[in-house]
Amino acid sequence: MDIVTVRNLYKKYGSKENQVIALNNITLSIQEGEFVAIIGFSGSGKTTLLNMIGGLDKPSDGEVIIAGKKINQFNEDERTLFRRRNIGFVFQSYNLISNLTAYENIILPLQADGENVNEKYLNDIVEILGIKNKLDSLPRNMSGGQQQRVAIARALITKPAIILADEPTGNLDSKASLEVINLLRGTCKKYNQTVIMITHNDNLAQLADRIVRIEDGIVRC
Repeated sequence: MDIVTVRNLYKKYGSKENQVIALNNITLSIQEGEFVAIIGFSGSGKTTLLNMIGGLDKPSDGEVIIAGKKINQFNEDERTLFRRRNIGFVFQSYNLISNLTAYENIILPLQADGENVNEKYLNDIVEILGIKNKLDSLPRNMSGGQQQRVAIARALITKPAIILADEPTGNLDSKASLEVINLLRGTCKKYNQTVIMITHNDNLAQLADRIVRIEDGIVRC
């Protein structure tokens, strides 16, 4: 079953002679539980596409359908609520709050939505990610790989249907990068979540179920 569908998607910036077409008539479907890698050169439109799927930005034209909902028709408040409850984000820069412990960073999305923490589920996640002994640590006292694992745990804590990972290994060495991708693959299968990952690393992309290549705002495969 398709959980993500984009149809005839355009994203344009500027106007007339200054107009830039970041996404050019993209149509793409992604199945529930699929791990998809999106690759392309810098400026190809891959991050713009991820932002459309995640509801962080609105398309100029076309549809973005997530779990049967046309999120391009939502207003800003509706998109924010939908993101919080259905999509987990993992970024290259981790985006952890420096004065909060790993545990506090992980549960932040639940607190934002007024939800209680399922401690058993949290313990399962941190056990899988290998950060159980880091829950009381501040980000500055963790390695890059450990911080990214905390960011993955934060993305998973709300049990989202979709994980969007934008260059999640960009700041990591090759060993840590491989570990993070394997962890994303493992959690994807264990919790039947869909993972859409942007990467510039062809070797890491090969670990995905499917590779989508974007060039000049157009899907080439």
